[in-house]
Amino acid sequence: MARQDLSNWSFSHVSVVMGTVYLSDLIQIDFYFLSYIFIVLFFTLWALPQILASFTPLGFKETLQAVFSICLLSFLTGTAAIAIPLINHYLRKVAEKEHLKGEPVFRETAQAALPISYSFAQIGNALLLFFMFFASFYYRHPFTTFEKALLSFLTIPLSEGSLGTSVNSVAFLLNELKFPDNAVELFAATIPVTVNFQAFLSAASVLTLVLLMIFVGYPFMQIKWKSLLFKLIGSVGLAAAVILAIRPFIHLEDHFRNLYPNRKIAESLNDPVKAKVYLPGEPLDYLSSVDPNESVLVRIFRTKVLRVGYSPLNIPYAYWNQHNELVGFDIAMAYQLAKDLNCKLEFIPMDLDLIADELNRGVYDIAMSAVLITDKRIQTMSFADAYTDQNNVLVIPESKHKLFTTLKNVENNKQLIIEAEGGYKRVLESNFPNARSYRGPYDEGLLTGSVDALIWSRIPGTVWCLNHPGFYVDDFDGQLGKSYFAYAVRINAIQMLRFTSNWLALKNLDGFYQAQEQYWVYGKSSLKPKEKRWSIIRNVLGWVK
Repeated sequence: MARQDLSNWSFSHVSVVMGTVYLSDLIQIDFYFLSYIFIVLFFTLWALPQILASFTPLGFKETLQAVFSICLLSFLTGTAAIAIPLINHYLRKVAEKEHLKGEPVFRETAQAALPISYSFAQIGNALLLFFMFFASFYYRHPFTTFEKALLSFLTIPLSEGSLGTSVNSVAFLLNELKFPDNAVELFAATIPVTVNFQAFLSAASVLTLVLLMIFVGYPFMQIKWKSLLFKLIGSVGLAAAVILAIRPFIHLEDHFRNLYPNRKIAESLNDPVKAKVYLPGEPLDYLSSVDPNESVLVRIFRTKVLRVGYSPLNIPYAYWNQHNELVGFDIAMAYQLAKDLNCKLEFIPMDLDLIADELNRGVYDIAMSAVLITDKRIQTMSFADAYTDQNNVLVIPESKHKLFTTLKNVENNKQLIIEAEGGYKRVLESNFPNARSYRGPYDEGLLTGSVDALIWSRIPGTVWCLNHPGFYVDDFDGQLGKSYFAYAVRINAIQMLRFTSNWLALKNLDGFYQAQEQYWVYGKSSLKPKEKRWSIIRNVLGWVK
């Protein structure tokens, strides 16, 4: 959902979202649902009745029965207002019990307290802010000190007004605080699950405040300190016990922990061509028949095979997912290129230090794995138009933060060991000539602590950190320069170069490039529409398609 004015955002949007949301999606945030339900039940069936029992002549059992009988209808309908006539009826019963029925003060207090309580005491509405704090964890979007203070203050105004107003307010806040676009849709998808519990708590809080306001005007109001202290300790113990009991059954993983490992080619493309993936060290039988002097484009049309060089080191551009499938933005683009050329597809592993040589020998026709354009590389290979540019960054362990407080400190520190691979070696040489380099499998030194930092570009570095807590990226305000990604062909493959650049321009114009970028780089949900859920109206009665 694009960021826009949400002043007219309503439950019609919830209906649209719930038409496409699936149980498997909601299970991923079961921590939010279980926590929300526990908070509501804890306050409604324990804390609020205990408050009434400690401050009024009413006993805990009596208040619990009152809360349950009065608020049950609000829970079933998802509407707190429906409890108002039931509260009125209960107040008359309380007046009879306490022999206050004939007193005009009681009637006047009750008539004034009920509308005030309904307007200002709907705690269930304020509980929607719990989603804000959950979203902060789920999307790794920390709040500033000011934002925390603001959200804490907003519990007061959100307790006022209707359910719809509070829902609109949370949707507005999600956009204003720059959460990811799909945060609003996720929030909308949770409402049908939480709305009944929200109304349940709101009705109970209205009832509680009404009774407190009435009894405060009579000598019946007294605080039972010993009982209150005992119940407070018991409440803390009960909450701790429930948390420990449900902890093994909930997911505490955030949105990004398994986001990229779960990405699939089949989710981003319609009818992708079949592809063969060669693994490092696997013999390339076709090499003996390759004529390195033949036009690359002519060879592709003649053999009906497109061979693409890949290096699975740059999530989200090219990598292995958790199903051992080669995936990524550039991999998806390669699938589409092969489909548009009407040919088969083969992926060939490439050596990042020997790309030019492998292209010239015809090991593969084009390199498509976040290949960096460098001043050295343009002398030995040709690049199509760059499709993205990003700031160079250092991936830094949080434990070594003090070594990287300023760029000057990094440049002058001759003891630092910085890892780089492929084109990033050139970036390392130009930015940190005093640093010692590391030779070994990519990112291994960073994970084992053998190196102090790894030089990368912003998106791959950021995504790597999302999957490896304890690391962060720093571009030192852009002072490390930029990296440019492009698809590479051999130095004299003019026809293939022109074709690739024109093809990229076409994919930009028809929106294919942007759609793949949204899915692979920015983590949007599947680009393919999900199958419609089973429905009696559609699948049994056949009234709709």
